[in-house]
Amino acid sequence: MTGAFLVEPGRVELSPYINEKDDKPLVAVQACGVCATDRKAFTSPPAGMALPRILGHECCGTLISRVGSLLPGTRVALWPALACGSCPFCRSDRPQLCADLQLFGLHRHGAFADTLAVPAHQWDRLRLLPLPAALANEQAVFAEPLGCVLHALQMATPPPDRVMVYGAGLMGRLAAQAARHRWPAAEIVVYERNPLRRPATAAENGMNMVDRPVTADLIFIACSSGEAVRDALDQLTPGGMLLLFSGLPNRDKGLTIDHNRLHRKEQIMRGSYGCTPHDMALALSLMADGHVVVDALISRVIPLSRVDRELAAAPVLDHYKTILVPDHLSADRLPK
Repeated sequence: MTGAFLVEPGRVELSPYINEKDDKPLVAVQACGVCATDRKAFTSPPAGMALPRILGHECCGTLISRVGSLLPGTRVALWPALACGSCPFCRSDRPQLCADLQLFGLHRHGAFADTLAVPAHQWDRLRLLPLPAALANEQAVFAEPLGCVLHALQMATPPPDRVMVYGAGLMGRLAAQAARHRWPAAEIVVYERNPLRRPATAAENGMNMVDRPVTADLIFIACSSGEAVRDALDQLTPGGMLLLFSGLPNRDKGLTIDHNRLHRKEQIMRGSYGCTPHDMALALSLMADGHVVVDALISRVIPLSRVDRELAAAPVLDHYKTILVPDHLSADRLPK
């Protein structure tokens, strides 16, 4: 068992697995996506993260041991947390709001490793999702980010006439595809200031790309910017909803809002955090059925041993998702 441990801010070391609280091998990791959360933790570990820590939570793999009715060898995606299972949020299918939530890659070791290990007495609290046969491992790692998008979109009622997705990064492109499937009669508009991202997004089945914000009755904030929130509010129609999907950087946490405008125009600002196992199951189904296509969002697939260079690399605006695979499974490759 080998993992890529964040040992201090800005430094990752590949080393034998450090057993934590009776961890037992559970999943042989086949692929794990590198998330913006991982990149932030690499340079500035968040409160609650004890080092050394294995990052990574967008993972899929094959079961090593039987879990309930799932047999060894079953390909699964993992809802990347453990919840208590008994609080009001857990009982109402909102485990992402559980006060005792333990996130893989933050509170416990994640999947930048060849094996994901969890104490056996906690296996009954895991939410393992069998993968559709039609999905490749590299596609299945999108179950969690797409699940987060679906979780946000299901909050929007009534069905919108026009949806504006603010930002054409990875999550914005997933949101545009998911919104188009959810509301086929609605106009889906994607606003992106970076010209490097516009052609690829526009090519996704006729997405309507714009170079300036437009009015809409549902606006999905898919970028971490207080300026974006302020601009979007100016474009929100009366009775419309602003979905705060992305968190804001510290400099924007004191963002001021014109409460009277929300009051007089009956507008709604709604936060969305994480996803539920049901959201991830729906994400797997939508990808398997071809309603959401993620192949163009895979920028590169690299061996786990190169994770340090990947996390240390400067951001590239036309880059979307890097996927890590154990060294014995693959060499560096770009998507076909």
